[in-house]
Amino acid sequence: QLRNVTDAVDVLSTKLTVDSGETDSTTAATPPVINTSNDDVASGDQFAIDVDVAGTSTLYAYMEINFGKP
Repeated sequence: QLRNVTDAVDVLSTKLTVDSGETDSTTAATPPVINTSNDDVASGDQFAIDVDVAGTSTLYAYMEINFGKP
């Protein structure tokens, strides 16, 4: 989950998952969905990455976040 700490909201309505044997979520069986009610970003917003489950042999994780004007 990507959480906007500043606004205390989850940015995703469907959590991001990485399928077994994969290294990213681009082909995930269940793709992440942005919650359009919580997708505003302001200068200085802080974000947290919440990891609920880590699979076997998971060593690290990182998240690439791209922002763009609508």
